[in-house]
Amino acid sequence: IEKAHPDVFNIMLQIFDDGRLTDSKGRTVDFKNTLIIMTSNIGSDIILENTLNSIGGTQNFEDTKEKVLEVLRSRFKPEFLNRIDETIFFTRLLEGEYLDYKRALPNQNRIFATIDRTDFIESAERASLLVYEKLRTPLRCRFEGNILNISCNTQYGSVNDNIRIDKEGDDIEIGFNNRYLLDALRAAKDDKIKVSMSTPLMSMIIEPVEPDPDSGYTYLVLPCKLKD
Repeated sequence: IEKAHPDVFNIMLQIFDDGRLTDSKGRTVDFKNTLIIMTSNIGSDIILENTLNSIGGTQNFEDTKEKVLEVLRSRFKPEFLNRIDETIFFTRLLEGEYLDYKRALPNQNRIFATIDRTDFIESAERASLLVYEKLRTPLRCRFEGNILNISCNTQYGSVNDNIRIDKEGDDIEIGFNNRYLLDALRAAKDDKIKVSMSTPLMSMIIEPVEPDPDSGYTYLVLPCKLKD
């Protein structure tokens, strides 16, 4: 869309405002039931660079989106952008052999817990309100008995939240980046999920309680080192 003639934007504004387009001969085209899709390469260099960085865990895609939106706002007029319902981002596919993710999955976990996914999400969201992004304050998750305690202590205050779980194995305290944890929990499909761990420095696995070959999933959440 950025390569289009300036008059095209005036035409698009007429369509967005009136829902129809009239030519110089008085002929009218109705856009009432039309979905208009516009593509752009603006910010593609930012997306590519930050996608590569995110593989190493140094860049969050929300930051990438905000940078691209800043470029969009500098290139297009507000009256045009404000009439667009949704902006969808696509990242470039990387060529080469896909990572052997199975080698990264811990295979000696001995701590297991069944958790209500909604309770876990809501508790993590409440604790996330106090996360200090600049310091990337982790959420502390302590699995003790049949209680999961989620806590966070920052300059904004402290939170201590408990939810009921069914646990097998030793007690454990492990830290997580709140965004990465919530991304995995929201992507899971079941009301109840099973998490498994081994040590505070090893990843946590999120899986269905009952394996389903048709709709199964396995999410790996890397831990953060906790300070005493």
